[in-house]
Amino acid sequence: MDPDKLTDKLKEEFRDFKATVSSEFASFKLVVEPFNKRMRSLESRQESLEAELKSEITQNTQRIGYLYMDVSKVIENLNRALSKKEMIDDILVRI
Repeated sequence: MDPDKLTDKLKEEFRDFKATVSSEFASFKLVVEPFNKRMRSLESRQESLEAELKSEITQNTQRIGYLYMDVSKVIENLNRALSKKEMIDDILVRI
């Protein structure tokens, strides 16, 4: 076979191969792009939810702190009342 014809044949096959690969790559890109878009959307939503959860956790932690302080005051008042009652009971026993 003539070297020029062989070269021309190889060039033609390479062009066909290149066109096929380019076409397949373009198709692949069309398929992948919606997935990338969806992933970005999901990541954005996840970040939003994380921020909301952090805010809720902070608020709940603060509420728990306030409740703890309130319960501590109630316990303190109950202990005082119990101590006074014990003193009164002791006085009544002596009388």
